[in-house]
Amino acid sequence: MPPAKKTLTEENTGQSEESESTVASKPARKVVKKVEISDLHIEDSNDPISNINQEQVMVFMKNGYSYSSPEVSFTREKPFRLMNAIDAARLINSMDYRFEYANKEQVEEFYSLG
Repeated sequence: MPPAKKTLTEENTGQSEESESTVASKPARKVVKKVEISDLHIEDSNDPISNINQEQVMVFMKNGYSYSSPEVSFTREKPFRLMNAIDAARLINSMDYRFEYANKEQVEEFYSLG
């Protein structure tokens, strides 16, 4: 095997007359302001992703006389059910004309708690 060739390289520190600077300036860093948990105002939302991230959600049967499945049953007398969030999302997505996520005001109004 022939010996490896040794090469000498020089560092190019200068710019040619024809080149221009193409290095963009660095953007300023964004700093996140810390807030206390007590300063946060959390509202009920109809965001399906936030509903799925919860463990249990309240579902309302808005149409029909009754509905039964192995996991849950609804009747006109008891149209609200606390369900696993994933099962609730499947039920609502498959029959959105019949079921929806319930909020606190709906439950209070139906059961005359408020």
